[in-house]
Amino acid sequence: MGLSLGYQTTNPGTNALTGGANSPATIAGNDGVQSFLLTLNGIDPVDTAALMLDFDCLGAAPAAVETGVDTIDLTLSATPAADIIALAATAGGNGIVTMPRGGAAAFAVATSNLGAPSLIIVSADIGDAGLPVTLSLCQSNPQTGQCLATPSATVPLSFAGGATPTFSIFVTATAPIPLDPAKARAFVRFKDAAGNLHGSTSVAVETGS
Repeated sequence: MGLSLGYQTTNPGTNALTGGANSPATIAGNDGVQSFLLTLNGIDPVDTAALMLDFDCLGAAPAAVETGVDTIDLTLSATPAADIIALAATAGGNGIVTMPRGGAAAFAVATSNLGAPSLIIVSADIGDAGLPVTLSLCQSNPQTGQCLATPSATVPLSFAGGATPTFSIFVTATAPIPLDPAKARAFVRFKDAAGNLHGSTSVAVETGS
């Protein structure tokens, strides 16, 4: 599909580019942090979910591939299309939704459409994990977080270019879920009427003691 990947280190505090393009970087030990800008270029239309990224270090095996953690949902379109950036926020600010056993919790998603206007179907799911949870969502008031309509399985919405709608997602556990951020996740996806993906985000889910 004529796809190429480029990368460059960035300053984690400012996102400013550092170092040279496509140059190996040294990451400090003892929980050292290094952020990167990734660029993907293609000559053909592409619609690929969970595209794997191979992180490889000298003297160590490549990092494990975990869907929604270190994968990319990539769409390259020959015509203008919606390009939705989605950011999830949890109550604890740690990317984990903790529910009481047999109870419910919620998280929020903020979006921005950097592309063309489009009718988008917003939905939530648990991927292939088979978790004992039910999910519903609604478009929300960005100031209060209150639902603008009764939560449902999907929310169809006309995304204007530059629009920034927000959503509330409700997660109910029907059985215990141990903490496993790599596997136990809830996904929010933004698809057009044909099922093509235009953005996504995810959070880890667990039940408390």
